[in-house]
Amino acid sequence: MEPRAPGAPGAPGGPGPRLLERGWEPAGGGGAAGAGAGAGAGPGPGTGGLRVLQWNCLADGLAQRGGFARCPPGALEWGPRRVGLEAELGRAGADLIGLQEVNHFDWLRGFLAGRGYDSTFLPKSRSPCLALGFPADGLVLAWREARFELVELRSEPYEGFGQGSSIASLRERGSGRPLVFGTTHLKAKPEGAEAREQQAHQLAARLAEAAAAAGTGDVIVTGDFNEGPGGQVLRVLEGGAVCGLADACRGWAANGDAAGAPFTTWKWRSAPPGGAPGGGGPDVEKRAWIDFVLAAGAPRPRARLALPRAAAVGPAGLPCPAYPSDHLALVLEFAW
Repeated sequence: MEPRAPGAPGAPGGPGPRLLERGWEPAGGGGAAGAGAGAGAGPGPGTGGLRVLQWNCLADGLAQRGGFARCPPGALEWGPRRVGLEAELGRAGADLIGLQEVNHFDWLRGFLAGRGYDSTFLPKSRSPCLALGFPADGLVLAWREARFELVELRSEPYEGFGQGSSIASLRERGSGRPLVFGTTHLKAKPEGAEAREQQAHQLAARLAEAAAAAGTGDVIVTGDFNEGPGGQVLRVLEGGAVCGLADACRGWAANGDAAGAPFTTWKWRSAPPGGAPGGGGPDVEKRAWIDFVLAAGAPRPRARLALPRAAAVGPAGLPCPAYPSDHLALVLEFAW
């Protein structure tokens, strides 16, 4: 399956939604190309490339009842968001996909299978979606079935927590090369810092075990870590038992501007002072970089799908009519 060029329709056989424009740029080089630069689909299959997508998709239910203060209500409904999710997944053309906050896996599994992916789902054991009358959200791992075969899957909650990790040991069919690929969604909110650190230690141990069992040092892990680049989670993972595990997104600032720091999530929620989102108080802004792709071993980032600038997103933040989640998908092309 050839990846679709950025900005092309997401659904085969007809036009898709108009997504925020994104173009390919070099990873780790000089000036950022910015959204819309680098026309074309970037390096593709057969060039030694390995394309990885990380994305918190925003669970159905949490979208409508998450207190998003400035997003048009119609853009929060599942129907239009599903079309947008399909479009972004389609234009990414990834070989490996790590997703969080998926709670319509019946839809997603069929969508991915129709595009040549095998996939697996780990529902969150204490999902907040259940209390809202929606299916439990969770983690999805997917890989191109024509390129990779699954050797072993380790998908389970963290001990003592509702969150978990999903880790697949894969083998490239053509070369026989092993690769460990995983994803996670760590505990949210500032008061969850201690829990996130404990979860990061468990994740590091699981990745090390999977790498040892597969006999490889090639590891890629994605996730919504719910804390920034200077947090304890990255310190734990980069200093853990997987030798060389490092942030492949370091230096990625394409959507930064004078008004604020680069971000992977940007939203406005209504909350009273000291209260919960959706309480009808003043709007509270969250604009931060909390999503990551980490790699160890042979994979080296060489290109990435540029992040849209804040001006393109608009003052209401995310989600918006041109983007279906409150998080931006990270898409990186590795040399491997």
